[in-house]
Amino acid sequence: MRNIINLMLKEPLLTATGPTGLETTVLRDGDRTILNVLYYAPERRTPTLDLVEDIIPLHDIDLSLKLAAKPRSVRLQPSGEPLDFAHRDGRIFFRLHKLIGHQMILIE
Repeated sequence: MRNIINLMLKEPLLTATGPTGLETTVLRDGDRTILNVLYYAPERRTPTLDLVEDIIPLHDIDLSLKLAAKPRSVRLQPSGEPLDFAHRDGRIFFRLHKLIGHQMILIE
């Protein structure tokens, strides 16, 4: 499915490396962009119930977001820790070094 989507979208809003279960959402609010990155590996224990017992950390997820203007900052939330980023060809590129379940990233 991912390959079909990649063929259809020549320039996707967001790209991310990682397993197929990685979920991302983008919210734009004025000059701010909020990116949520989520990864949990549920186990199907019954025909109607998926459980998450173990959180599996992911490392070094490369992300690219279509953004016309260079932002002032890219920061993890709620810690405020800045992330290094590059802006070229209307996109920003950065790396999320560690993901433990969920991480919110604020781009301003």
